[in-house]
Amino acid sequence: MKIPLYYWISVFFYGVVVFLSNFGETQIASFYPYGFGFWFVMLFFAVCLGFIVSYLFGLRKSLWIVVLIFLFISIISSVFVLANPSIFLLKESSLTNIISQTLKIGLTSIFGLLGVLTWQTIFLAKELVRADEKIKFYEKNVLDAKREAELLKKEAEIKANEMVFDAKKKVQELEKLKRDLEVKLREFLQIEMGVLDKHEETLKD
Repeated sequence: MKIPLYYWISVFFYGVVVFLSNFGETQIASFYPYGFGFWFVMLFFAVCLGFIVSYLFGLRKSLWIVVLIFLFISIISSVFVLANPSIFLLKESSLTNIISQTLKIGLTSIFGLLGVLTWQTIFLAKELVRADEKIKFYEKNVLDAKREAELLKKEAEIKANEMVFDAKKKVQELEKLKRDLEVKLREFLQIEMGVLDKHEETLKD
């Protein structure tokens, strides 16, 4: 699936925010010019952009994005510290300054990760609600299906009983008809026998 270009705009701005964290003061308590106010804005944007990246790319890709940007900005910042530390308002190139800049980038990345996890928490909560609604829907359908099956079973039992009753009734009618035929046949035979007896007596006379 091709990722739309505008998705990468959020990644670009997130990278910019992470890079700008290089200019923050290590003493966050100081308010001007790159102290608490600066860090508050940077970390706020890091959370928001992490949230957006997570929304656009999903959990797995957004985690990779956060990690790769952290590594990329850390390497670039370390090169700048070694080449020209004054860019980040530093006085000298040293391992301490490199570690300090990396920690600043790491702090911003942690807040970006917080934004990623915030969206994923909201997303999972929505999915749980949807899953719960689906379960309730399926349970209702199963219950309705059971009720319908019970009704069909009862209707089938009633129809079967009616068919058995009708069959018994027809059998009884056939038995009665058979008995009536037997009675009529006997009567007919008796009459015929009487006629034959009279005919024989007539012949004898």
